[in-house]
Amino acid sequence: MMEASVRPATQRPRLTVALVLGCVAAALLLRATLLDGENDDTVLFTRWLDFLQENGAAELLRHEFRTSYTPVYLYQLIVGNAVFPSDAGLLIVKVFPIVFDVVCAFLVYKLVRLRRPQGWLPLAAFGVVLFAPTVVINSSYWGQIESVWTAGLLACVYFFVTRRSSPVGSVEPLPEAAR
Repeated sequence: MMEASVRPATQRPRLTVALVLGCVAAALLLRATLLDGENDDTVLFTRWLDFLQENGAAELLRHEFRTSYTPVYLYQLIVGNAVFPSDAGLLIVKVFPIVFDVVCAFLVYKLVRLRRPQGWLPLAAFGVVLFAPTVVINSSYWGQIESVWTAGLLACVYFFVTRRSSPVGSVEPLPEAAR
């Protein structure tokens, strides 16, 4: 007879998946409380979104905005505008940074799991990244996309460490190309 505290190996992956999904759900709920927050950056991004909705994607990309922001901000608005209803406003501005927060947490989980394949440490690292106050506020309040660059860099590190040469060649230029 098996002890109550010992779980069969087949249940551990399900438990991990359940905990990861629970963390993601809690992180999304936390971020949802900040979605209505506006600041100078989100006001600017919303103006760009209004311009996009009035003039179209081609005109948005042709227009000179005289800003230090990279084109990725405009690209995310174009994709978000195509996916979400036009009255989604701040959600369109903030959805991509929030998605990439989760991508970053997943990549950190994968990196930690390379060194510590057993135990709770990979899941703890996932949670630390996902719930770090700076990460939460940066994406869900400020609407900043640093998590996009960070995800690209983390992917590079992961593929380098696992010696997967072909994906590194395709992922490595992404953070720099987007800048």
